[in-house]
Amino acid sequence: MKGEWEISDKNKEEGSKHYMTFGQNMKFYREEKRMSLDKLSRLTDIPVFRLGTYESDVKIPIERVKRRIANALKVSPYELDKIPTDTYEGLFPYLYTILRERKVLLKRSETGEILLTFQYPCLNMFLKKWNEKQKAGEDLTQFFRKETCTISTARCVSQKDKFSSKKDILVFYRTASDMSERQLAQKADVTIGWIQNFENGLKLPSERVWGKLTEALCIFPELPLVTSEADMVQILIAISQKAKIQFFEEGETVSINFDAPILKQFLEDIYYFKVAIMHLKTESKKSKTPENHQLLSERSGKVEYEMQTVCYKYMVKQESGSEKWKNILLSE
Repeated sequence: MKGEWEISDKNKEEGSKHYMTFGQNMKFYREEKRMSLDKLSRLTDIPVFRLGTYESDVKIPIERVKRRIANALKVSPYELDKIPTDTYEGLFPYLYTILRERKVLLKRSETGEILLTFQYPCLNMFLKKWNEKQKAGEDLTQFFRKETCTISTARCVSQKDKFSSKKDILVFYRTASDMSERQLAQKADVTIGWIQNFENGLKLPSERVWGKLTEALCIFPELPLVTSEADMVQILIAISQKAKIQFFEEGETVSINFDAPILKQFLEDIYYFKVAIMHLKTESKKSKTPENHQLLSERSGKVEYEMQTVCYKYMVKQESGSEKWKNILLSE
C-alpha cells in the first residue's frame, strides 16, 4: 500500500503562518497542557519573569535551557525551536544523526529504491496516521500540532555516543583517517604542539580552532542532539517541508523515502556504509581472538569515519562518494 504527500502552495502558506517563534511555540504548548508559568518555573527552576521574557521573545534561551523547558512541557526541543528548512544542506546533519541509530534501518525495495524504516512502535503509528491524513486531504498542519504532543519524549536511542569529549572525537577521527598529528596540524593551520596538548587533555579548543580541525577532517563540528521518537518526528516533518515523502505500509511497519534526487542519492550512499558497519560489527562479535576483534573494530571505525565525511561533503555541496564506496564496502 503506497501513498505520498507533498505540501501544496496553500499548505506552505498555512505552514508559514504556523511557523512561530520559540516564545510563541512555548506559550502554545504550555497553554495546551494547561500549565501555568508558576508551575513551569518550578519544573525548570527558571524564574517566572525569565520565562516571561522567553514567551514574549524579548530574550532567547541558550540551547540547554531550551531543552530544559521542552522536557518540562514533554515535547521535543525541535517542536519549540523549529529546524531550519531553507536548504537541503542544513537538513543533512539531522538526517545523518537519525541514520546513525541502530534501530533505523535502510533496505532496498523490489524496485531498487532505498527505504527508511523505523523500529519504534510509536513512531510507526504516527507515520501511519500521517499517511492516512494526507490521503484524505486533511489539514496536516493541525494534525502535526495535535499528534506530536502524544509522541514520547523519553530517551530511546539504542546506542550510547562513544565520545564524551571533543578530545575523544579528535583522537578517534584523526586515527580513523590515518592522518598523523603533523598532517592534521598542517591541514588545519595550527601547531602540532597544540594538537598534542589538546589530545592529551591539556588544552581546550576555541570554537574557531575546533571549526578548523573538523573542517580539515571533513566531519561535522557538532551534531544535533536526537534522543527520542519526538525528536525524530520533528526532523521528518522538517524534511517534508522541503521534499516529497512517499509512504510504504507493510503491516504495522511504515517505510518512507524522499522524492528529491539529492536525498535519494544520500540514502543510497549511507545504505552501503550501514551494510558494511553491520557486517563488521557482527564479525567482530564472532571473533575468537583479541587481535582479530581489534582489527575488525578498527576497520569499523574507519568506515564510520568515511560515512561521516561523505555526509559532511553533502552539507558543503561536494560530490557524493557512493560510486567509490559501493565497490569497496561490498567487497569487505
